[in-house]
Amino acid sequence: MTTTATKTGTDQYVKDNKKAETPTVQITDAQIARQFNDLPPTAEQAQKIARVRDAALVFCQIIKDNTNNSPDQAAAIRYVRLANMVAKDCIMLKGK
Repeated sequence: MTTTATKTGTDQYVKDNKKAETPTVQITDAQIARQFNDLPPTAEQAQKIARVRDAALVFCQIIKDNTNNSPDQAAAIRYVRLANMVAKDCIMLKGK
């Protein structure tokens, strides 16, 4: 049996048709606790959150106005909502 390595679209090497193992990230208890810490945003954070929320709202309206009422439309709007929530977390957690 010969083994060959080929490059995939994700720049990982495949050997014997098995994906290369990717390193795992260990999440600490402190990181989990920080994600559920409900501190009020600073004035700067509140401004950034509002700007992201306003842009997400506009994008959702554009999607609604320019696509057919369908499960795909609902999914597109849901993913913008998710992106807004993740961006808020990113702002509040300072990218950590």
